[in-house]
Amino acid sequence: MDIKEPRFPFHAAECLLQKGELAEAESGLFLAQELIANKPEFKELSTRVSSMLEAIKLKKEMEHECVDNP
Repeated sequence: MDIKEPRFPFHAAECLLQKGELAEAESGLFLAQELIANKPEFKELSTRVSSMLEAIKLKKEMEHECVDNP
């Protein structure tokens, strides 16, 4: 197993998202993003990581709004 393989933390993040563990998923996606940096062969994966990070950001914002405005 190659510890510099970005697909491992990416797939772990997908599983964590399904479990609703946003902070942990976000951490995995940030790691995948770091491992992808400057590697054109992972362009598609990079796009997916960016989309998932944006979705987590929006979900966190929505959760904060619900807490602030019950």
